Amino acid sequence: MDILKENKEDILQFLKENSGRFEENLLKQAENVRDKIKEIDAVGNINLLNNANRLVGYIVEEDTTSIHEFAGQEGIIWAENKLTLAFKLEWIQAIRRTFWQFIKEYVNRNNRSWSNEDFFYYAWKN
Repeated sequence: MDILKENKEDILQFLKENSGRFEENLLKQAENVRDKIKEIDAVGNINLLNNANRLVGYIVEEDTTSIHEFAGQEGIIWAENKLTLAFKLEWIQAIRRTFWQFIKEYVNRNNRSWSNEDFFYYAWKN
């Protein structure tokens, strides 16, 4: 069974219903850059938490066109704000870890089966 494809709407709803917890967990995962995230929002008017939610939604929907457009727009903004490579890597890894934690929680809460094939397909694809 392909968890994401067959449960897209349920997963998106689960993420929406838990967006506050998602953002809290994301900030915990990005502990070293947490203050910088708040500063970027205040000074540069870039809401990285909202952007992370949008990105995760595009991933679940497998909307590669939107991901590419989003990356192009955000890449320019990130370059203009002179964000360090270390910051960027930590933030992207925090998004990835948090997303996988919530997918695992969704699978466990809903008694879904996650085949090894599904897991490795998405683990390596994303």
